Amino acid sequence: MRLLATGSAVALAAMMALPSYAQDSTLQPVVKAATKINESAQQSQQKIDAIADKLQDRLQQYKRILKQIDGL
Repeated sequence: MRLLATGSAVALAAMMALPSYAQDSTLQPVVKAATKINESAQQSQQKIDAIADKLQDRLQQYKRILKQIDGL
């Protein structure tokens, strides 16, 4: 997730560094494509985070069960 935020920050800084006259209609398709890519990456990262959370929950459940078994 940090990589995504860093990439977005770098892209934003690069866009702000360009002179204002360079940000005309020729850059609009590029900006739109970059926005679409960033949104897609964010959605993918949310799915990955959800899977990781489920995996962590199941691991904790497994460890609890092992402790119960050891206690028998």
